[in-house]
Amino acid sequence: MIDFMAEQPSSPLSLAQIPRRIVTPRLDITLLRLEDAPDISRGLQESWPEMHHWVAWADTPESIGLPKQHEAVSRNILQFNKGEAYFGVSRLRTTGELGPQVTLYNMDLDNQCGECGYWNPTKLTGSGLTTEGMAAVLKLGTSCYGLKEIFARHGAGNTASQRVLNKLGFVFDHVVKDGSQRGSGEHLDAYVYRLTASQTFPSDALFYS
Repeated sequence: MIDFMAEQPSSPLSLAQIPRRIVTPRLDITLLRLEDAPDISRGLQESWPEMHHWVAWADTPESIGLPKQHEAVSRNILQFNKGEAYFGVSRLRTTGELGPQVTLYNMDLDNQCGECGYWNPTKLTGSGLTTEGMAAVLKLGTSCYGLKEIFARHGAGNTASQRVLNKLGFVFDHVVKDGSQRGSGEHLDAYVYRLTASQTFPSDALFYS
C-alpha cells in the first residue's frame, strides 16, 4: 500500500510507482486493462441514450461496440505509458459491477496541469459514486503526478456533470463557443472549470502499488 500523501511531491513519481489500485469506501478502481474492454462496452451500450446525447464519440451504436472499445482501450494504455493520461476502471466493492469511469488526460507534467473526465452508467445516476471516484483520482493527480491545476468541461445543459464538478470544488473559468458536441453532431457551448491542488475534494482513498 502507498500511504496517502497530503502534500504534493517535489517531483512526480515515475510511472512504475503510480498506484495500480485505488480503494474508496464504495469503489475499487484499477488501471485500465485490455480485459476491461467487454465490461466497458457493455456499460456504454446500457447507457447508450445518455452517452449519445452528451459525447461526440458515441455517434453510432457501433462506436461503443466491443471492437471499437478494444481499439480505444489500446490507445488509452499507450497514453498512460507515455505519462499523458490515467484511466481508472471502477467497480462497486459490494457487487463487482462496473461503476463510474474516471480519467486524467492531456497531462503536461512539466507545467503540472491536466484535464479530467468521467462517465457513469446511467443506472447509477444520483448515487454519488462519480464524485467519490473522481475525488480519489484528483488526489492521485495532485499527490502522485504532481498536478497543480486541473481543468474539466461539460456541454451546455449537462446539469448532472455540473453538480459533480461543483461538489469536487471546481470553479467556473470560461465558456468555449461550440466547444462540445453530441453524438448526433450538434455543437454546444462548453463550460470549462478549473481546480487547484489546494481545492481538491477530501478523499478517503487508499493507494496500492
